[in-house]
Amino acid sequence: MSEKINLLCHESIKEVPPDIWNFNNMEEELFHSPDFLEVLENAKVEDSKMWYLMAIKEKEVVATAVLSLFKISLDLFIGENAAVKWINKNFPGFFKVKILFCGTPVSIGHKNLSLKNDSEAQLILGLIEKKMKDIAVNNKVKHLITKELDNSKRISWGEQLLKLNWFEGFSIPDVKMIIRWKTYQEYLKSIRTSYRRQIKSSLLKMNNGQKITDLEKLITDNIQILSAGEVDVNEFFEKYMAVMNRATVKLETLNLPFFENLFEKYQKDIRIFSYTNANRDRSYFFTIHKHDTLYFLWTARYENKDSKDIYFNLYQAMISYAIQHKVKLLHLGQTAYYAKMRIGGVHHPRFVYFKCLNRFQHLILKSLRLLIFPELKLEQLNVFQSLPNPKTTP
Repeated sequence: MSEKINLLCHESIKEVPPDIWNFNNMEEELFHSPDFLEVLENAKVEDSKMWYLMAIKEKEVVATAVLSLFKISLDLFIGENAAVKWINKNFPGFFKVKILFCGTPVSIGHKNLSLKNDSEAQLILGLIEKKMKDIAVNNKVKHLITKELDNSKRISWGEQLLKLNWFEGFSIPDVKMIIRWKTYQEYLKSIRTSYRRQIKSSLLKMNNGQKITDLEKLITDNIQILSAGEVDVNEFFEKYMAVMNRATVKLETLNLPFFENLFEKYQKDIRIFSYTNANRDRSYFFTIHKHDTLYFLWTARYENKDSKDIYFNLYQAMISYAIQHKVKLLHLGQTAYYAKMRIGGVHHPRFVYFKCLNRFQHLILKSLRLLIFPELKLEQLNVFQSLPNPKTTP
């Protein structure tokens, strides 16, 4: 007979000792780490409320999960659609709902669920669902989502959720880039001529179009790598908001307390790539370098376009840094897919699982799942001359 598994629930990550939460070597999982979760919790991003679950078997932690409650609009990715327009007209607010997520309020293409052994997924996911239902009822919430499962967990966990009568939808893809090169010059040589020409053309704009042989020196001469203490968090937030105000799809809006907490908590790990234009105005790429991964998280700049192609050149600065510092993986995140793929990023699908506690609404939303959670079909660019098929990379 299998040992009993109990589920513990905490309302603050501060109640959980970090070494216990990191039972599954999760100290390398930035977005599931106690430090990052504490930043989110303190900032109350999207006015969210959070819970932290631990599954215990024989006094040992065998699973952890993060739950968060906040409001979103389910028609976020639908765009212009006659059926959705009709529903919004006749049932105002139908798509604007509070949702209890197994996940956090930040869209980063990462799950917040960890199991020691996938063979126990059926039992543990059943316990988590029961707890989610209890929390949902107590908070008058009908909608549940488990988000950001990758292809492997789609099989081992997603199938168990389907058995529990959740339905599957597409999230937006996540982009990663494996760093295989010993030098930046080697990276450039590995790229097909047409894409290499685009990169060089953009870089040379920082040199007023004049040719230069050492492109990496051109990068280091023009783009600084700043620490958290060298960037004013209020200035950064103002420019981040300028980017958000231009965005056609707003996944979520992070608040100033979030960045204040993040700058303080990760001051040793933050690397901010910065270009200063002729008017002394800075553009920023915000990254965190943790273990052997460089996470690109946010852009902060007033201008959308400029004559120096700074947006594209900041990507090259990240790649140069990653190679120099022996980074193994560049995590490029979600959105801005063409810019990320043309430098060598590979997109990977992510999946969400949905359940409504109102059976009638569940059936309606399930019938609309391809509209609410549409698949973003992206063609992978063939950027490199002689590397494995991008789809075979992890």
